[in-house]
Amino acid sequence: MSRIRSLALIGAGMASVLALTMSPASAATTSIRSGSISGTLYAGGVTMTNLRDIRVTNSLGDTTCTSAVHSGTINPNGTNLNITSATFSGCTGGLGAVAMTAQNLPWSGGSVAYSPVAYGRDGTITIGNYTISMTVSGLNCVYSGALVGAVYNPGNPLQHLAVVINGTVTKSGGSFLCASTATVEAVYQLVGSGGEHLWVTS
Repeated sequence: MSRIRSLALIGAGMASVLALTMSPASAATTSIRSGSISGTLYAGGVTMTNLRDIRVTNSLGDTTCTSAVHSGTINPNGTNLNITSATFSGCTGGLGAVAMTAQNLPWSGGSVAYSPVAYGRDGTITIGNYTISMTVSGLNCVYSGALVGAVYNPGNPLQHLAVVINGTVTKSGGSFLCASTATVEAVYQLVGSGGEHLWVTS
């Protein structure tokens, strides 16, 4: 299966588990580069924008958001991915409109790591301290935790660094009616704050 076909299948739905459970070919150092895979080291602002609806599943059912934008900073070795702002909009569920907001910003302690798998991902991403509040029909649920996903370098059909998330967060507040966990599914593009194309490599 080609690299392009792998990403297309993941972007269409539920395939990040495959990318996350396979062992990397070898341990390696990490470099974030701009312009090309051999370009200059990049440090500074980054922006993650969703490429398909964000889906959060909990006791309220499936909530989908049509737009999500997260901004933050990263070091050239992929450490200290800190999300300083995060917005969600166009969120709806089975009970109607859902107000979804980011809590406890900045989400610090994240990272991007070069961890390639043959014919698959180029690395992994961790969004640390991810915390969201969801309110619908007066019922509020708050979930938090670290989200881990797969990273694909430009050269995929989107021509941007692509991030695929399928992770679980734990209830940290809200109504006793809320489930103890929620599942977050998302596909993002990740670029520099000035629109720079980024690569993760060794």
